[in-house]
Amino acid sequence: MSTTDALDHALDAHGQDPDLPMILAGLWDRDGTRYLGARGTLDRSSGEAATPAARFALASMTKPLATVAVLQQVEAGTLELDAPMTAYLPGRSLELMEIGDDGSLQRRAPARAPTLHELLTHTSGFSYEFFSGTLLSAVQAGAVPSLFADPVGGLEAPLVFEPGSAWGYGIGIDIAGQILETVLGEGLDAILAKQLFEPLGMTQTSFNPDETGMAKVHVGEGPALQGLPPAPQHPSGGAGLFSTLEDYGRFLRALLRGGELDGQRILSEAMAARLGANQIAPLAVTPMTSVLPAMSQDSDMGFGSEASWGYGFLRHEGPGDHGRQAGSLSWAGLFNSYFWLDGASGLAGVWATQRLPFCHPAAIAGLGAFERAAYGR
Repeated sequence: MSTTDALDHALDAHGQDPDLPMILAGLWDRDGTRYLGARGTLDRSSGEAATPAARFALASMTKPLATVAVLQQVEAGTLELDAPMTAYLPGRSLELMEIGDDGSLQRRAPARAPTLHELLTHTSGFSYEFFSGTLLSAVQAGAVPSLFADPVGGLEAPLVFEPGSAWGYGIGIDIAGQILETVLGEGLDAILAKQLFEPLGMTQTSFNPDETGMAKVHVGEGPALQGLPPAPQHPSGGAGLFSTLEDYGRFLRALLRGGELDGQRILSEAMAARLGANQIAPLAVTPMTSVLPAMSQDSDMGFGSEASWGYGFLRHEGPGDHGRQAGSLSWAGLFNSYFWLDGASGLAGVWATQRLPFCHPAAIAGLGAFERAAYGR
């Protein structure tokens, strides 16, 4: 069986799963596109068929793009990785929130402000309300705005652990995006367009595209799945972009090629290598326990192997069960979209669905099958 046939078979098998209204999948190497495929419908209620050109919500697959934009400004000398965030956002208040022995929410000053390096590596102390019981309690008590109800006010959330003391997934890269806007004096949408989308030819990537060919995000509504139209997004470094397989594949290929694509260099080779190196040792990326199962289930993004964090990406310290090699980079988006970037094998892949909750077993099973087919396993 050829690789294309094997990839088609993986999509056919999982495209029949009623829990996955839509699948988009792409595979690339350094020289170009190896495979594009789509199964299912953009919206189960309308029956509009999915195609490989469909737009989908990247959610946290936005983070690597924003991180590269920050690193470009580090290379330009505009930003310093070791600088505290307050050097760029002097008006931003910082508190650390804890739950006391009596169950009350308590606030205190952190030992220091997180650095830009810590914002990019999720060691800053910031979290998300669906992964932090402390932050969720604060949101439910009305002490902190929900990021999902107030995308600007939600970024004023407190820390939930001391900077540099642990790895914990959160809003650090959202705040790094605010730093970019403040220092450059432009909106993040314009910054990303100028620094990444235009040089890489990513013509279908933006925060607020039209809805033509747009996949709906499907959520459970009783026994059925209801498709929700994409909501207008406030430009943020942590989430909100919409893109296509081909566009995101161009970004991944640039990184496979050491920071260059079609004569356009977005990072120096040295910075591209630094991006993919372990930036959090001796800390490690640990499985994430959800406190809001309707939004995200528990997840182990290392998929059972040891994992660390570079800049913008999880780094797999050992080989994966389905083909990716040690040193591969990966991450995902809330709506069950996943990618990997394997420099050793010269392959990058995207497996994208649009449904909640995150880390749905059907989506994870399909990702594994697609990856095995990509590596001929």
